[in-house]
Amino acid sequence: MSNKINRQDCKIRRDYHYAVYEHKLEYANHLAYIRPFIVLRNQYGVIIRFTVFHNFIGVYEGNVCSPLTSDASTKMLYVYAMLNYILLEHYERFGINHVFEVTKNILNIFFQDYAKEKLSNGTYRSKQSVEKCIFSVVGFFRKLCINSEDIWQSKRKSCIAVKWFTTIMGGLRKNLFLIFK
Repeated sequence: MSNKINRQDCKIRRDYHYAVYEHKLEYANHLAYIRPFIVLRNQYGVIIRFTVFHNFIGVYEGNVCSPLTSDASTKMLYVYAMLNYILLEHYERFGINHVFEVTKNILNIFFQDYAKEKLSNGTYRSKQSVEKCIFSVVGFFRKLCINSEDIWQSKRKSCIAVKWFTTIMGGLRKNLFLIFK
């Protein structure tokens, strides 16, 4: 977390937001598949930058969305809501400049605010919606931590725990767990 927060940075960040951009692919069999991407838009809605965050949502494996007809947009909605909340809307509060600076406490604050936010119809989010948000965001950070060795080499060892267990067939299998500070 940054100790010094620049007022100019705060002003600039208010002009941007993360969003989901959906690209429609049409195949010879006249079927259309939609591929979502997380993008950064300016105050006019113009895409400023395509991000690589969609690679860490957990729906893309080897550049293929699995299964081909699956809808990754729902998971991306939770992740871009978290990105907007932590990196842009609450920059003055947290001083976070990069997703690698996000801590467990900051995520807890986001999840609590997400759950307590009053919807337009006067109700609150369902337990299932909050659980999906938590699952999607934590999965994002898990995949980000596992796949970003070159970027996050020093932090990778401290954020992943390995647990070995025996499979039904008697083989050993490694499972990785995300550990926040």
